[in-house]
Amino acid sequence: MKSLKNLIRMQKNVVDEKRRELVRFQEEADYLRQAAKKLEDEILAEQQAARDNFEASFAYPNYHKAAMKRRDRLSQAIRAADHSVELAAEAMREAFQELKRFEIAEEERVARENAERKRKEAIMLDETASIRFFRKRGDDELNDG
Repeated sequence: MKSLKNLIRMQKNVVDEKRRELVRFQEEADYLRQAAKKLEDEILAEQQAARDNFEASFAYPNYHKAAMKRRDRLSQAIRAADHSVELAAEAMREAFQELKRFEIAEEERVARENAERKRKEAIMLDETASIRFFRKRGDDELNDG
């Protein structure tokens, strides 16, 4: 079997791309959460302003209505971003598992090749030892005779 190095290298690129995609979705979700937190802080500040200023209290209901719509849109966007993160994480896990399968297959191939090489070396050493033994035995027989 040929080396899987090219396939492993290509799969590493796939894993890296999936990882970058996951990070991009996580950053988007984090940004949306920060925006939601900022909106909540803004709502609290506007509520306080409406309590403190009689004239501002007239504008607060319209602001509150618009802020609730923004909150709903942000919540939906956060749920969508979280779903994208989950899908990207699963895709990355699958790509990583595929990479590991290729790496394990390559390691097993190399181990088989090494075992075969060692087996052949052992056979060659055994043959060399046998030849030396028979030569020495033959020389001993000539010297004795």
